[in-house]
Amino acid sequence: MSVKDMPAWTLPGAARCVVGTLRHVTDGWKRFWFTPADPTVLRLMRLLVGGMFVYTHLIWGMDLPAFFGTDGWNNPELLAQLQHGMIAPSFWWYVADEWMHTVHCVCIGVLFLFWLGAGTRITSLLSLAITISYSYRAHMANFGLDQLNAVLCLYLCIGPSGAALSLDRLLTTWWTRRRVLNSKHRQDAAGPPKSTAAGLAVRLMQVHFCVIYIYAGLSKLQGPAWWSGEAVWPAFANREYQAIDMTWIAWYPWIAELATHATIIWEVSFAALIWVRPARPYVLVFGFLLHAGIGAMMGMWTFGLIMIFGHVAFWPRSAIDRVVRTVRTAGYVLGIQSMDDFREAPQAVVPPVPQPDILCVNPRLERRMQCLHYFSDRGLRCLVTDSTTEARILSDSTHPRATVILGSGLSDSEILHFKETHFEREHPEPLFLVLSNRQSRRLNGRIEQSPSHVLDGDVSLGVLRRRIQATFAQDRC
Repeated sequence: MSVKDMPAWTLPGAARCVVGTLRHVTDGWKRFWFTPADPTVLRLMRLLVGGMFVYTHLIWGMDLPAFFGTDGWNNPELLAQLQHGMIAPSFWWYVADEWMHTVHCVCIGVLFLFWLGAGTRITSLLSLAITISYSYRAHMANFGLDQLNAVLCLYLCIGPSGAALSLDRLLTTWWTRRRVLNSKHRQDAAGPPKSTAAGLAVRLMQVHFCVIYIYAGLSKLQGPAWWSGEAVWPAFANREYQAIDMTWIAWYPWIAELATHATIIWEVSFAALIWVRPARPYVLVFGFLLHAGIGAMMGMWTFGLIMIFGHVAFWPRSAIDRVVRTVRTAGYVLGIQSMDDFREAPQAVVPPVPQPDILCVNPRLERRMQCLHYFSDRGLRCLVTDSTTEARILSDSTHPRATVILGSGLSDSEILHFKETHFEREHPEPLFLVLSNRQSRRLNGRIEQSPSHVLDGDVSLGVLRRRIQATFAQDRC
């Protein structure tokens, strides 16, 4: 038996402290990397990044002999010297000039299938091979956009990026419904389940972008122009990249200096501030403005967009849900089920669920599990969910006796929108809102509506349970 596995009471005080710290760090490491996650982020990123794959490779095809021909800009003799000692895998080394257009059309077809989400587990790997092959063969025309294409494609291969918003999901849903209608087989046609691979892929994207930004920031600090504040001005004044005339900044040098110092501070601090929940929206907004500005003022739209697409991995669940809801107008064509599917589904598809006493909503897994165990141990049937969207679905399908919104981790707009839609129903159940003091002050009375109950501050589950049970007793009377 190792020290780590020994019971805490058999170890001396200092060893118990070390073992407890080791277990805490190990559990935190596992939660960070291997917590199952919904593939919503990956499916949205596949649509964004997959479109960029198709576009950039179509650009390659505008002059295939120049990029990949034996007598083109990247002729094999020149690349043999540039790539000496490097591993440069590419199937283009084995493609004869007369077959270039045929191979290119096949590659565009594969990338287009990946974009649509057809056979995603296979087309994602093929897309990665295609992206890497194009980049290494056209080494002289390889820039940051092509490298980021390969990075994001790799992580989309790891996670289930075709689990929804895809032709794969459409076919799975259609086949499931056909089996249900044509047989006695009962099956729930709900959305794709959470998976460890999805969480791992998103974490890898997040960490990789942190490395990119801190490396970019530290490398910039090696040049004197970033210290003096002059680095941005040459980019504005360079007519080769000048999509908008920015030379007027020469009369306002403080603008260039402010942009220079703000950029370097943001890049160096990104890897730390992005993990601070209150600071994350501001970090992402600045990043969007930075890369959109690069695209607008320097004409580098593809690079600016691929960096913004990478930021989607950091978006909160509420923002992802809002974007996906706009896509849901295409319904089952994109493989997404609307909320009406749960209300209108036949009884044979959705088996009846016993009425729960409490429905708890909180984005933190640890908090949800705490509520589930606490109320279940005290004889109360409890359902938990991580989003207000799923809460509305569960509330309509199971009709809980009370709904609890644990406000930590939810935005004010989510709480207000849920409250408004909740009381628009014909017979709403009591709603309990557990808010921090700051949340309560920000909402400033906009959540008070009978039969809602607002609990401010550090409220224990015991106090919450007694308030709920008192409400149940009043309803019986």
